[in-house]
Amino acid sequence: MVIDIKGYRVFIASPSGLDKERRAFREALQEYSEDDSVPRGVSFLPVGWEDTLASVGRPQEIINEDVMASDCFVLVLWDRWGTPPSKSKSKYSSGTEEELHVAIDSLQDQNMPMRRIVVLFKGVDERQLSDPGEQLQKVLDFKRTIEQNKTFLFQTFDSIDEFKRILRRHLARWVRDDKLERGKVVDNTLDLTVQHEKSDINAINDERDLNELLVMAKELASLGQYTDAEAAYSKAVVGATSVEAVIKYGRFLRRRGRLEHASAMFSRARELALVTEDKKSEAWALANLGVVERNRRRYADAEPVLKEAYEIGRNLSPPDRGLLAYVLGNLAQLNAANGNLEEAENIQLKALEYQRDRDCPADLANSLGSLGVIYRRRGEWKQAEAIHMEGISVAESAGDEGLGPLAYNCGSLGLVLAHVGRIDESIKCHERALDINTRLDRVESQALNRSHLASAYVAAGDLDRALEHNRLGSEVNTKSGNMEGVAYNSSILGQALLKKGEPTKAVSLFEEAVKIYTRLHKTKALVYNLVYLATAEAKCGRTKRAAHYFDVAATSVSSLNIEMVDHVRVARRRFEDEFVKDGSI
Repeated sequence: MVIDIKGYRVFIASPSGLDKERRAFREALQEYSEDDSVPRGVSFLPVGWEDTLASVGRPQEIINEDVMASDCFVLVLWDRWGTPPSKSKSKYSSGTEEELHVAIDSLQDQNMPMRRIVVLFKGVDERQLSDPGEQLQKVLDFKRTIEQNKTFLFQTFDSIDEFKRILRRHLARWVRDDKLERGKVVDNTLDLTVQHEKSDINAINDERDLNELLVMAKELASLGQYTDAEAAYSKAVVGATSVEAVIKYGRFLRRRGRLEHASAMFSRARELALVTEDKKSEAWALANLGVVERNRRRYADAEPVLKEAYEIGRNLSPPDRGLLAYVLGNLAQLNAANGNLEEAENIQLKALEYQRDRDCPADLANSLGSLGVIYRRRGEWKQAEAIHMEGISVAESAGDEGLGPLAYNCGSLGLVLAHVGRIDESIKCHERALDINTRLDRVESQALNRSHLASAYVAAGDLDRALEHNRLGSEVNTKSGNMEGVAYNSSILGQALLKKGEPTKAVSLFEEAVKIYTRLHKTKALVYNLVYLATAEAKCGRTKRAAHYFDVAATSVSSLNIEMVDHVRVARRRFEDEFVKDGSI
């Protein structure tokens, strides 16, 4: 059988020192094309300066022609900015910078094939980051510029495997598009010569000022100035023996999605604690290591580490209630992720006891939110609503410290209210959560809020707002590699198209959601989407396929609660009443 293949040229730009990444780039594109995209009619061709043929003329101009002929541009930077492209007149400080601006010009030109620009940074060792030389400083200045101007969304990686995973995420997104549409047009007047005021960080050299440096790093992170925050944390941990500093840097990295580097920091913190026989710090280091493993979905690895942290914390004199509550809360979430909701409730209630004995309303509100989520997942709507309302009240009393837990409780309460049919109240909750997370610059949380808002607006019949929120949420989920979020967005778009009377388009979206939820072992979400898929197939007139998906849903639902069993049964009966006229399928 002949398959029509559409090829996309993907150009990689980087200064010297990234040979392994350039090889991995080619491997990732080739592997993805062979395994995933070619069967769907798409192939990705890697392009770089290595492919530029020897020719008469300025070498950089020949490379630029390859950039202009490409569909996508991937910029990779590490600790070097590069050197000027030639001795001839050029307004750019390096060949890589010139290639970037050629790509930006091409993106803005509707007649050029350029459709996407991706910017990736390789993580820099904290020792080098704390005292950057001229080359690294130029990279940091550029990173700071695009961070402040929000010119591009960028990502940081710490290993070749992570680099290839990020590339595959972008390739998957491009394949999922009906066509490779033009990306956001960006400002091509980047002032890369802007020098950030670094004197405050560089002036702190005395170990006595360590606390000041940590406070500065936290404030910079809260303002979204992550490049400078990382520089401050790096300066705090280089040559220092402070376990607290290393743990705080690790938490910063974990929140930024740098799980591999975060794990290394927590392991280092544990080693320091063992040397000084500081059991409390050892327990905190272990607790954070367990959270990293949970974030990686390595639940079997996370549980024993968290339990070890709990045992150490429980035997402290006096016990650290904040530590115990933190560990128990994460163990509860671990059990909830594994579907052990009863055990999750028992553990979370113990965590809540510790929190109520402490004078920390933000932590209490967060613990209440986690308990509310467990009740919501068990279908105990009244209890979930009551707990979330208490969580909101406590969070509001905590001021700025309570903003995160406030958004957490509002978002989950919005889901509770949507389920019981109070759609207008649900929308207000999600909008409040979105507003808070926007102020906190929590991009992935905003994506989740937008996705929930989209679902609520579908229920309310406001499909224009639903589609816009879903589009914005989907962009972030795809770029961050949040496959569960991607599946959710596919499902929401499918539901909107069903309401618009476009079941054929909806089928492919529900199929995509079913595929992802199956791979992630998300049974409840899988069942909902099997029902949506069956409904869409029925509306396309394919009743046998619809009946098949209802059968699969009925088989899958056996491990869930009675409410989900009833949901499938009612949907199946509605299908038979509407589409099966002669009593047979």
